[in-house]
Amino acid sequence: MRPCAWPLAAAVVIVTAGFLVRPAAVDAHHSPSTFFDLSKTVEIQGVVTKWEFRNPHPILYVEVTDEHGKNTWLLQFHNVTTMTRRGVTAQTFPAGIVVKAIGAPSRVPGTYGMNANVVIMPDGREIKEGAGGATLNIPGVNDPY
Repeated sequence: MRPCAWPLAAAVVIVTAGFLVRPAAVDAHHSPSTFFDLSKTVEIQGVVTKWEFRNPHPILYVEVTDEHGKNTWLLQFHNVTTMTRRGVTAQTFPAGIVVKAIGAPSRVPGTYGMNANVVIMPDGREIKEGAGGATLNIPGVNDPY
C-alpha cells in the first residue's frame, strides 16, 4: 500500500504561503524615525485637552502657550496593548491636568507633534519612554522589573 502524499504536499504549500505572507506583515510596521527626528529633543509643558487611548498609537493632545503662541501638540505613544501592560489606561491623562513632555519632534515643519519619551505628571510621576522605549516606570503603579 502506497502512503498518500497529499498531507505532505498540503503542509509544504501552507508553510510556503506563510513565508510569502510574513514579509508583508513585517513591512507594515514603521520606525518612529519616519515621522519624528530622533536626533533632536524638545520639551513642552501644557494642559491636556484630549487623550485618545486607541490603536495604532494612543495620542495625547496638549495645549501649549509659548513664544510661538498657543498650539496643540500631539504626543504619540506605543500601542494600547503595550501601554496597558506598562500601567497606562484610558484614565491616565484626564483633560485639564498640566503635564511636561520630552521627546523627539515631528519631521514636518510647522507642525506640533512628538514621539513622547517622558511625560511628567502633575504629582511628579514620570511615564518614561512612552513611545519609543522598552520600559515604563510609574512609581506606585507598576514595577517593570
